[in-house]
Amino acid sequence: MQVKPLLIHFHFHARRTGVTRSVENILPGLQASFQAFIYGYGIDGPKISLVKLIKSAFGSTPCIIHVHRNNEMMLALLLRLLGGKFKLIATRHSETKPSALTLWLLKRADVVIALIPTLNLPMPTVVIGHGIDTRHLVPATEKTLPGIAQKNIISVVGRVREAKGHLVFMEAVALLLAQHPNWAGVIVGQVDDDGFKKQLEAVVDHHRIQNQVYFLNETRDILSIYQASRAVIAPSFSEGFSLVPLEAMSCECVVAATSHVGIHSNLITHGLNGFLFERGNSLELRKILENIMTENLSEMAQNARKK
Repeated sequence: MQVKPLLIHFHFHARRTGVTRSVENILPGLQASFQAFIYGYGIDGPKISLVKLIKSAFGSTPCIIHVHRNNEMMLALLLRLLGGKFKLIATRHSETKPSALTLWLLKRADVVIALIPTLNLPMPTVVIGHGIDTRHLVPATEKTLPGIAQKNIISVVGRVREAKGHLVFMEAVALLLAQHPNWAGVIVGQVDDDGFKKQLEAVVDHHRIQNQVYFLNETRDILSIYQASRAVIAPSFSEGFSLVPLEAMSCECVVAATSHVGIHSNLITHGLNGFLFERGNSLELRKILENIMTENLSEMAQNARKK
C-alpha cells in the first residue's frame, strides 16, 4: 500500500484571519491526496504534535511544510538547517510591500505562492487564490443572530481598522438605517484600535441609531454571520486577496465591494452578481445600500452563489 505524502500547515497566530479560514476551508479536500495536518494554534483541524512534526520533517515519507508568516518560516528553516528533508512552500498574503526580512525568508522557500498576480514579488511565484468549500458555505434564509432585533442585516466582516473601510461603510449606511428601522448594521471582527472604534460610534450617536448598529467580536462561527445577513459589504482600501466576498457570495449574500482591490473586480460583475464601488466613496456606497434595502435582489444573490 502506497503511503500518502505528508502536508503540514504551520499556523502560529491566535487571531482568526483569512489565512486561518482558508486553511480550514481546503484541509478536508487535501486529505484525499495527503496526510494533511496543522502544527500550531488558533485554528481548527487535525493537529500534529511537535514530536511527530520532527519525525515527519526528518523521515523518509515525502513531506511538505506550508507556511504563511515570518515566525512560521523561521521554524521551518531551523528544521531544515538541522537536516530536515521536506519541501518548503510559503504563501504571501499581503498586498503591502514586504519587509527586507520577509523577502530574505521567502527566497529560501522551494516555492512561493502569491494569492493574486498583482502582489509583484521579486521572485518566481505560483498564483493560487484562497479556497472555499461551497458544500459547507451554504445559504440558510431563516438564520438569525442572537441579540439582534432586526431581521434584515448588513454585515462587514474583518478586523476593525481604518484600512478595512469601516468608516466609509458607517458614513454610507447611517442615514439609511435611520430611515429603515427594520435594518441593522453588524460589524464583526477584532478591534485593532479603540480610537478608530470611537470614530465609528460617533457616527452612530450622531444619527441616533444605537439600537441598529452592533459590534460583534471575531467568531469561529462565521457561517452563521453570513447566513443571517442579507448583504455583506467589503469596503477595504487594500487586500491581498479578500476571502470575505467569496464566502458571503457562496451563502447567497448580496455583496458590495471596493473595485480594483484584491479579487473584487474579477469576482463581481457590477449589477449581475454583486456591486462594485470606488474605494473611499461613501456616497456611491450609499446608493448601493439604498438599492439593497429597497429592491428584491434575490436573483443577484443566486447569481453570486453560482459564481
